[in-house]
Amino acid sequence: MRFSQDGELLVTGGRDRVVCIRNSRTLEPVRRIAGFAGPITDVSLSDRDHLLAACDGSQGSIWAGGSSKTIQTVLGASHIRFVDGNRVIAAGEGGYGICLLDGVEERVFIDSVARSRVTGVDVSPDGTHAVIGFQSGSLAVCNTHTLRHNVLDGSTEPVLAVEFSPDGNTIAAADRLGIVRLWNAHIGHLMIDGMPTISEP
Repeated sequence: MRFSQDGELLVTGGRDRVVCIRNSRTLEPVRRIAGFAGPITDVSLSDRDHLLAACDGSQGSIWAGGSSKTIQTVLGASHIRFVDGNRVIAAGEGGYGICLLDGVEERVFIDSVARSRVTGVDVSPDGTHAVIGFQSGSLAVCNTHTLRHNVLDGSTEPVLAVEFSPDGNTIAAADRLGIVRLWNAHIGHLMIDGMPTISEP
């Protein structure tokens, strides 16, 4: 799920293979996009909500504004995040890699950073870096201009979620066991090797 920047809309997707843009106050559908090959694995909105993206595990699709016409397709993408303007990070390329789309038209770089399936993606608030989580338990922190990256190893369990803090200084990663780890986003230092997010009764 993703909120629009003004908070007025909520974009959802799921097993019904439909992306639904909803009024965030009432959850009433405003627009629906169907025709995906599989369950929706990710949705994303660009700055000022000019572009919408969704992935179904086999490909990612990008639309402009209120149009229902696809302007870009990324085969194999399981996750897409908008970096700034029209630049896009697509992860899960063929299940494993990362690509950078510049202007949403040209694929300028592809890099397979880990021999493990992509499980989560987030972009820093200033758009300069992306963090990618992998089934192996590793993270990769990538420069969004060059896609040069550092691999961070902290878990042997699959990473299920990654997120930058609002100031961009910290990366949080949660693994399959519910353990959250906090990393310094700038130097890749593990700050807190955390506790499970769900306590045993």
